[in-house]
Amino acid sequence: MAEEIENASMIVPKSMVWTFLLNVPFTYALLLTYLFCIGNVSDALSSSTGFPFMYVFLNATGSTSAATGMTVVVLLLLIMITISTMAATARQTFAFARDDGLPFSRWLAYVSSSIVVPTLNKLDAINLPIARDRSTQAGTYL
Repeated sequence: MAEEIENASMIVPKSMVWTFLLNVPFTYALLLTYLFCIGNVSDALSSSTGFPFMYVFLNATGSTSAATGMTVVVLLLLIMITISTMAATARQTFAFARDDGLPFSRWLAYVSSSIVVPTLNKLDAINLPIARDRSTQAGTYL
């Protein structure tokens, strides 16, 4: 997206720094709240859910339905983060391939004439992380 901004060499770094500086206090407040609500760390690590953050939610709220609701929010955020990360990966891959900066650039930069979208690039952004994870998992069993 930086390609579409005027004076990107000045605006983009400033926006990145401001994003960081504005998020630091909120992250610190979230961390302190989480640490005060965690209770016994050993109990959190050995909770029946297998996920310590769910134990912290249950411990903090005292309600299973409230903890479930908070967990659903976390899972929805993770899904949205995954989608935006894959979109950013596809954009960067297309930009590098368009400039002949990657192997198989002609294939990755191909834009379908019917839907005017670099579809092969999108498939690549989805399939490469899956292949990498599968090969990592296979390596642990050897």
